[in-house]
Order: sequence, then C-alpha cells, then structure tokens
Amino acid sequence: MPVVSDDLTGSLNLITHGDDLVRYDRLVVRYRELIRGLCAVIEMECLSDYDYIIEIYDSAVNLGQRVINTEFPLATTSEDFAAIIIKMAEAVNRLEAVERVLQMCFSNNFIQLR
Repeated sequence: MPVVSDDLTGSLNLITHGDDLVRYDRLVVRYRELIRGLCAVIEMECLSDYDYIIEIYDSAVNLGQRVINTEFPLATTSEDFAAIIIKMAEAVNRLEAVERVLQMCFSNNFIQLR
C-alpha cells in the first residue's frame, strides 16, 4: 500500500507544486554537475593545505544529500518545497564558490598539482 500512497503523493505534488519541482530539479542537476567536476580535484593530495576549501565542499555535499535523500521525499506543502529549494540553492552556491576559488588558485598557481 505505501507504493500507491507514494504515487498519489507524487502525482499530487506534481499538480500542485510543478514550478517548485522544476526549480528543485534544476538545482539538483547543477548540484550533481558540480559534484562530478569538483570531486576529483577535491580528493587530490594537493589540497591538503586548504582545509577551509574541503570544509565548505563537505558542508555543501552533506546539505545537498540531506535535502535529496531525506527532506525532498517528505515535502508536501508549499513551505516544505520553499525550504528545500532554499537549502538546495545554498548547497549549489557553496559548490560554485569552491569551484571559483579552485579556478582562481589553479590559474594563479597557488595550488600545484603533484
């Protein structure tokens, strides 16, 4: 029975929160693009002296995963969707900030690949 309930809830959410779902989906796509692009660089040994970058990256990844895995499946109201969109946007903003810092560091040779 839970599957039917989940299907009905999903259909109702699509009807009543379609615009929010589109925004959420776009944020999730951007989040995953950033994760794919940054994970190889972040996990390289060359960042061992840059703990603050790793902390921001980790907090963004954790926030995004919590929203995707825990909060989104439970969202049913406009307030729920507004909250998860804000949190997902924050995760994306943090990852974009890490990306900008890393690009600047590499372009100015502050970080050398080993």
